[in-house]
Amino acid sequence: MARQNYKNGYYIGDVNDLDERHGKGTYCWDSGARYEGDWYHNDMHGQGTYYYNDGSVYRGDFNHDNREGFAVFTYSDGTRYEGEYRNNKRTGKGTYYYASGARYVGDFVDGNFEGRGNYYWTSGDWYEGEWHNDERNGLGTYHYADGSWVYGEFADSKLVRRIRSSEDASGGNSGSNSNSSGNSNRGSNSNSGSRSTSSQSTQTSGKIRTETYDNGTYTGEFGDNGKRHGKGIYRFNSGASFEGNFVNGVRNGHGVYRYADGDKYVGDFVDSNFEGYGKYYWHDGDWFEGEYRKDKRNGLGVYHYADGSWRFNEYRDGEVVRTLLDSDDIEKAVSANIMDEITFNDGVYVGQHREEVQKSGLFGTKKETHYVADGFGSSRFKKFDGRRGDGSRYSGNFRDNEQCGYGLYENKKMRLYGNFRGGKVSGVALMIVGDDAYVGELNEHVEFHGHGCLYMGDGDWYDGEWANDKRNGRGTAHFGNGEWAVAEFRNGEITDVIKRS
Repeated sequence: MARQNYKNGYYIGDVNDLDERHGKGTYCWDSGARYEGDWYHNDMHGQGTYYYNDGSVYRGDFNHDNREGFAVFTYSDGTRYEGEYRNNKRTGKGTYYYASGARYVGDFVDGNFEGRGNYYWTSGDWYEGEWHNDERNGLGTYHYADGSWVYGEFADSKLVRRIRSSEDASGGNSGSNSNSSGNSNRGSNSNSGSRSTSSQSTQTSGKIRTETYDNGTYTGEFGDNGKRHGKGIYRFNSGASFEGNFVNGVRNGHGVYRYADGDKYVGDFVDSNFEGYGKYYWHDGDWFEGEYRKDKRNGLGVYHYADGSWRFNEYRDGEVVRTLLDSDDIEKAVSANIMDEITFNDGVYVGQHREEVQKSGLFGTKKETHYVADGFGSSRFKKFDGRRGDGSRYSGNFRDNEQCGYGLYENKKMRLYGNFRGGKVSGVALMIVGDDAYVGELNEHVEFHGHGCLYMGDGDWYDGEWANDKRNGRGTAHFGNGEWAVAEFRNGEITDVIKRS
């Protein structure tokens, strides 16, 4: 248990050999905010509680200083959210409780009601259906406290087209109140979705409609040929669901596939297969980020364990071909080699090392012992010999005081898993910057150079040739809507389109 003072507050808790906040501890800011929980290399990581200076409290999962996972957030005004977070925002499944007693249960995206959800008013009325940007948008059913209901199309929380109602079923007149309030003002992948030949129901709603198939229900956009085409949600009878883009009836582009047991895949699809870059979250807390081909992990990827450890692997057809870097090896090397920090290359090092005895003095009689970084270890830099940031850390293989072999370079903006030679990145690497990822060759200046795939968080991705961070040569541009084009590039610009979807 140690105390560390900072410019904006102080920390009391566990530290590692690098004097980093690591383990259990409490950080108190001068502003009055406070965090109590798990730490990993100076980051809030794992389970913890964050107390805001306005009285709000977040209790749940953290991932490298970000609110990510499951949590309960209690606001100072009495409202409460219980559900999933991604990148510090309410994203996924959750329940939002108002101080008034009303509540919303359903899908969230970037903090907003987005997707499908139910809203319950204190009056006894409730709504089930589609949401967009905090408003009822799309198809849904408004239920009244007296048991009557109206099903129709909503826009900005107003009923713009009634399709049917309880009064229609009983032979009465339509006349449901379409202006009831409910706006929120808040501070293996084997289901094909083949159409049933025996039973189907269709509700036409212009561009968006709902159709029932033999194994589930789809709500979304359709093409002129009657096939699912565009954005939509397919809910399987098994409890699984897919939300994303369709092209001619199949999953193509970016999407989210949720399994009935709680597992989830977020990433790229080609012909209904996991294809491209994706993240797979298991319900036990493990998760994977990396490349997929035909539903299986293929290429480079990182398997993260629920306890915070990880492995950087090369995969083929879902199996590990080789482990390139293991966080446990680094942790064991650092903890087993307690020593004074080695200062070199404008940084400091702790880990496996060897001793070298050198003679000095006028007659060579004075002996001096020098430590040389050699093996697994961790180093902190004031700057990195590249152009993508500073205040960084490298963990991995060293030889003769230089990064040599596979390692992880990271700072606040990026993570780079790759091979190093003479202190510089060499060959193929996996670079993750926010929601974007690059898998491919890099030059010594950490620029995209050679062959590589750049996967964008919005679902677009490019597979082809690069030169000095720009697309140069032939490549295939894949778009989040499932379309693609093979083209020639020069200095990042298209010079010739060879083939397109």
